[in-house]
Amino acid sequence: MSAHQHLIFSPEVPATGSIVLPAFRARHARRPGHLTIRYTRSSDPALGLPVVVVLGGVSANADVIACADRSPGWWCTQAGTGCALDTNRYDVISMDFITGGGIDGADCRHIATGDQADALAALLNALHIRRLHAFVGASYGAMVALCFAARYPERLARLIAISGAHVAHPRAVAIRSIQRRIIHLARDAGKPAEGVALARALAIAGYREHAEFAARFSGPPKRFHKGFRFPVEDYLEHNGRKYAARVDADDYYQLCESLDLHDVDPSGITTPATLIAADPDFLVPLSQMQELAERLRGPAQLHVLRTAYGHDAFLKEPVAIAGLLRDALEVAA
Repeated sequence: MSAHQHLIFSPEVPATGSIVLPAFRARHARRPGHLTIRYTRSSDPALGLPVVVVLGGVSANADVIACADRSPGWWCTQAGTGCALDTNRYDVISMDFITGGGIDGADCRHIATGDQADALAALLNALHIRRLHAFVGASYGAMVALCFAARYPERLARLIAISGAHVAHPRAVAIRSIQRRIIHLARDAGKPAEGVALARALAIAGYREHAEFAARFSGPPKRFHKGFRFPVEDYLEHNGRKYAARVDADDYYQLCESLDLHDVDPSGITTPATLIAADPDFLVPLSQMQELAERLRGPAQLHVLRTAYGHDAFLKEPVAIAGLLRDALEVAA
């Protein structure tokens, strides 16, 4: 294992680096392979700030605070100077999710959330970080956080899981199984990007709730020579194509499948946990987060955020999420 550091610490743009694992073994791989992990880090390790790992949904990457071109990161509302994840107080670390295609020579067609947890552990080893102040995971990132807590309890002081449970809900699996079928058919037709766009559009339709869709897209359809086009279609098509422009079809397929393969026994998790549930949430219903809270072996607090944004509440409710994050991080201090 080696670390390649290209780290220039800046208050505006976190430093970016990578580690190389020459013999990383994913759970479903035929053999070990060569894995490179890209990561970001907000603070110089010489400062000795408490380390907080942040991982988001399958569409997120390591650029939590800001991108290399100084454009906003995917969670810049929560991470940065003066935010809940205050980079003057915490060393915020994130990484790109791994996929089978990124493990050279492994012949890996399936990725587990446990593989993401193992990759993170390897990253922390390379950075000489023994223990985390907290692991903040949202959606898929929360599933990875649960795996990390189960596998590496001695390395984690506080688990913060937002809209991610111990197992995929069958209703969410149903939607994602259709997504994967769309991608499969599109690949067979030689149009993988169109498959990703359609699959992503289907996913987005499940992220938000009825009230928001009604408020934004209740207008009448427009008539064209081939039929009608409804207001919501422009929104779904735009976001689907935007996503498809930067995400490989095989990678998206594997990450969607990884969500559905996820299964962690909560009774094996002893780390103190803060759970944040959105209500309603089409993908991770409140009842599932309540079950997780009841079955965790360590102390757990469940906070319920009533929202019109559904599963996307962690992105669309910045004030409420910030308050909950600050409280959870103070408890971990």
